[in-house]
Amino acid sequence: VQIGAAIGSSIGQFLRVSQKRLKILGGCGAAAGLAAVFNAPIAGVLFSIEIILAADFSLAVFTPIVISSVIATAMARYLVGSSPLFNIPSYSLASPAEYPFYLLMGVIGGVLSVLFIKTLYWVEDFFEDKLKLPAFIKPALGGLLAGLIAWKMPELYGFDDSATYTALTGATDIWLLAGLMFAKILATSFTLGSGGTGGLFTPSLFIGAMFGAMFGSLVGMFFPDSAPAGAYALVGMGVIVAGTIHAPLSAFLIIFEITRDYQIILPLMLGTVTATITARWILKDSIYTMRISQISKRVFGGRNKDVLERLTIGPFINKNPTVIYEHTPIEDIIKIMMQSSRSTFPVLNRARQVVGIITMRDLRPIIFEREVAPLLLATDIMSENVFVLEPQNSLGEALRKMEIDDYELLPVVESEKNMKFLGTISRDEINRRYTKENLLDNEWVNPGENE
Repeated sequence: VQIGAAIGSSIGQFLRVSQKRLKILGGCGAAAGLAAVFNAPIAGVLFSIEIILAADFSLAVFTPIVISSVIATAMARYLVGSSPLFNIPSYSLASPAEYPFYLLMGVIGGVLSVLFIKTLYWVEDFFEDKLKLPAFIKPALGGLLAGLIAWKMPELYGFDDSATYTALTGATDIWLLAGLMFAKILATSFTLGSGGTGGLFTPSLFIGAMFGAMFGSLVGMFFPDSAPAGAYALVGMGVIVAGTIHAPLSAFLIIFEITRDYQIILPLMLGTVTATITARWILKDSIYTMRISQISKRVFGGRNKDVLERLTIGPFINKNPTVIYEHTPIEDIIKIMMQSSRSTFPVLNRARQVVGIITMRDLRPIIFEREVAPLLLATDIMSENVFVLEPQNSLGEALRKMEIDDYELLPVVESEKNMKFLGTISRDEINRRYTKENLLDNEWVNPGENE
């Protein structure tokens, strides 16, 4: 998932797309990665939309994510086959009387999910803030601790899914299940919290399988006619995934797709929803959003928000941009756009007041209407409801307004009352002046402030 999202994000950064489109490309990569690895195209799409794109099911978002998921799954099936990830016996609900057990399992699973999240970020905070060692030593130490755990419990190795398969078939001792469950939480936390790399999805599935099999074994001790422990292990996988990522729809769909077992779908739905509600009640952030939530007060669009709000746009205004006047014919507008590297232009009246804005999107619908186009002027196709900026506005406000309608630049006026045009400020200009190193160092000051 992370590799796919990184690839999508890198492509977007190379093409210098807007923040909105960059997020979509990251979602496409994540969906493709999840779909290919788990042979789960539907879950890949829904995971990306639920987690990365904040449940945005608009056609502009949904379409590219579906396409990337389909292509990735098709390629994976061609290369490694289309069999489910786990070939296990088909499980079903033994009796409606078991529903309370799955409900209880969801509640406990939600608590366990929060324990996993808290442990991971406690270890990360410890390595980052309290452990005074060189940065390159910390991942080695985390790897050593994880290796010692795996040395005693080799079932924890990431490339070995035999423990998960054994749990799903109900053939593991209850004490070993408990040990593996907590050991996996610690090993994953040491690996990732120390600065190592790795995913969270597969560990969540492993922890869920151990938890579910253990819970099912306990149920079987007191109620021998209940479903096998493997059925609870299957539901447990979905329960822990849902509790950690706070996305029940993605959770039960991925379990269905990696096992192709539809008979257990109702307990799976009940357990995942209950786990999500419980986890959210205890901790509002998921395993993916907790760190983002902690830094969100300082970051906007990957930039230091303190810097963005402190600096004003005044020193960065382009005072001689290409503009279009309201009575400019369409043919002249086309020539202006062809000669410019920009696709967005402010529209002015004769008093040089801003009256609108024209983009390639406004021009595209009528560019091939040869009979109508010669009769139109800029005022006929421009967008009148345009955001404008004043010199004292902050760069953060400028970026936020640009993102609303995905404009590459906005006009700057003397004041919103007189709309007298002063120039433009572009996203590219902000990006050029704000490199990642300068933002992280927080050393920016307004040009001329120290003169």
